Amino acid sequence: MKNITLKSVLVLMACSSVLSLAAIPEMRITTQNSQEVKPTCSGMEFNGMCMGTTTMKYIKVTEFKLTDPNNSRNNLTLTPEPAPSESDSIRVRGNSTAGIGDKRPYRIKFDKKQSLFGREKAKSWVLLANYYDQTLTLNAIAFRLGQKLGLAYTPSSQHVNLYINGSYKGIYQLTEQIQVNPGRVDVDTLKGFLVEFDYHDPESDEVKFTSAKYSLPVFIKSPEVTSSFNANNSKIKWVKDTIDLLTNKMSENGFPTNGYRDMIDLESYAKYVLIQQLIDNFDFNSKVPDQSQYGLPGSNFAYKDAGTRIYAGPLWDFDLAAGVTSSGAMSFNPHYSSTTEPIKPKHAFYQRLWDDPVFLAKFKKLWDKHQSDFNAIPAFIDSLANALKDNVANNKCANPSNLLGGAITLTTQTYNTEVGKLKTWWNSRMSSFGQQITSMNIDTSKDIEQTQPSSSSRPSPSSSSQLSSSSSSPSSSSRLSSSSSRSSSSSGGTTPVFGHSQPQQHGLFVRGRIVNIYTQEPSSVKLSVFDLRGKTLFSGNLGTGSNITWSSEGLGISKMLIVVVEAKGESGRTYKFSGRILP
Repeated sequence: MKNITLKSVLVLMACSSVLSLAAIPEMRITTQNSQEVKPTCSGMEFNGMCMGTTTMKYIKVTEFKLTDPNNSRNNLTLTPEPAPSESDSIRVRGNSTAGIGDKRPYRIKFDKKQSLFGREKAKSWVLLANYYDQTLTLNAIAFRLGQKLGLAYTPSSQHVNLYINGSYKGIYQLTEQIQVNPGRVDVDTLKGFLVEFDYHDPESDEVKFTSAKYSLPVFIKSPEVTSSFNANNSKIKWVKDTIDLLTNKMSENGFPTNGYRDMIDLESYAKYVLIQQLIDNFDFNSKVPDQSQYGLPGSNFAYKDAGTRIYAGPLWDFDLAAGVTSSGAMSFNPHYSSTTEPIKPKHAFYQRLWDDPVFLAKFKKLWDKHQSDFNAIPAFIDSLANALKDNVANNKCANPSNLLGGAITLTTQTYNTEVGKLKTWWNSRMSSFGQQITSMNIDTSKDIEQTQPSSSSRPSPSSSSQLSSSSSSPSSSSRLSSSSSRSSSSSGGTTPVFGHSQPQQHGLFVRGRIVNIYTQEPSSVKLSVFDLRGKTLFSGNLGTGSNITWSSEGLGISKMLIVVVEAKGESGRTYKFSGRILP
């Protein structure tokens, strides 16, 4: 159960579509007995908006069909068995947008893991409505920046035209569910954790606590806990103890040289905060006029693996970014209203990082290093808008002038105007952001390389949690492999000759950021990329072939990475190759 908060009725700018019907894949979902996919509302409804409490229930899917006009290998048709235990399903998801009737976000849950668009197999997938964003580019921009800056586990996405029970719902952004899973947040399911800092009320099956210092509202996403909050539950206790230890150290007088750096990965937090503040994301600070919530975080994620620090990410929820400001109770100014918001976050937890010269040095170095990536965003917006503009009239969005008045339908003209406003805002925001950083006179020589954390700063799970890791990290030999790639074949195949494309050769050849995979026969190929700590940065199926090319461009490489390939040929022969990608 979620109470529809103030954000529910403070519907701002709204969504559109970003790709034309002919240019993007089509997703068709049929539910059992054509049942409508919507939340159950316990209170009054107004123009499709629930003014009370909503309950999200899964609806059985009787057919799922994905058609990609650009790549038939992505096509997928599923007709689940009628047994309830073997049911694919769909439900409404989200917070404020869940209670809005015109364009809701959805979560798809397959009975068996499925790979969509070549991504790692998983049961859960998300369809973002982008209802508040008239350009439908804000989430895409944030994900792009995360990939360019090398922020681990940044979601990928694909826009699709969505039909449910034959009715066109609009252009949606298909992306991964933020969860612990191989290819997503790939941490140990028992000795690691994934948490979300978010001010919304928990649903009945969610566990939430408040940190000892800074009043961080913390949802435990993993390890899975089926009961409500219980401080004596071992799974809950060690996650809470770890967060409390971090916030306690951050609030001490000895900060930042009191051991807090052993608990937090400052590089990831510098990337995370830089992206959030540069794009001025409302949900990062939740700048609502209700002072009880002012500055509280929303949709902020953090994770920790066994024996590591706490890392920031993944990025999520940016449809209320780009200069949204509050203008009083029950009212907001639209997107692009402000370009000069302070680069220092509003919440005390993130503000404390400004008192650490090491964090600031990393923040400034990232800003300097990625200027070309930041300056390329207007062209990236154009590339999306050019594909979208012919179809935006088919999409609904929130009515910015009448928040309770229902949705409006965009036109090509209003869409093009909004895209122009966003690009103008971005250029002005870049200027303001740069001026603020310059005025801080940050000393980048204060930066340090963080070493392995000490054991004293790592609270341990209870003994009942000491099970083997489900992580797909490579072995130590993979992490330390030499510049020469290696291969093996379960059937004793020939030694590979790298760089040759002849059918009789097999192996892996890396040139710059381009990876070529050769096998002696058509093979199903899976590729994974790890950093030197064994963290998964990419994992996915590349399709079937004997000569497959993949680019690591989107990973934002700044350090050496390890690439591991597993391939299975039509004859049943398996191949394993590994090599290095250099920055």
